[in-house]
Amino acid sequence: MKNKKVFILIALVVLIIIAIVLVITSNMEKKETTNEIKIYESTYKEEILNGAYPKLSDSLIAVTIEDDGTVKKVDTSTEWYSYEEKRWANAVILKDESKSYNNGEVIPEDNCQIVCVDTNK
Repeated sequence: MKNKKVFILIALVVLIIIAIVLVITSNMEKKETTNEIKIYESTYKEEILNGAYPKLSDSLIAVTIEDDGTVKKVDTSTEWYSYEEKRWANAVILKDESKSYNNGEVIPEDNCQIVCVDTNK
């Protein structure tokens, strides 16, 4: 009878340890797959858009694209687009995200992984 109680106690301890391991690994997997993307609105807002203002994430950099194709980082608190004047809100995703650019600085084409352009000219 004593051996049976010891066996049951050992089995319960093993089950508890397995449950703890499963809970820990389940939580670790959830943390690894949960990536929050921060979205923010441009502080410059054109009234004609009536609330449908451009939204950017951390990886999207607001830019202007000049007629010759030059891409420049912009200050989103200034007038960087005008749908009334058909100057669209554009953005890029960098190939090398460790490189940073100041407002007004040219972003070389070879560091533009994706260019988000509205072509309704």
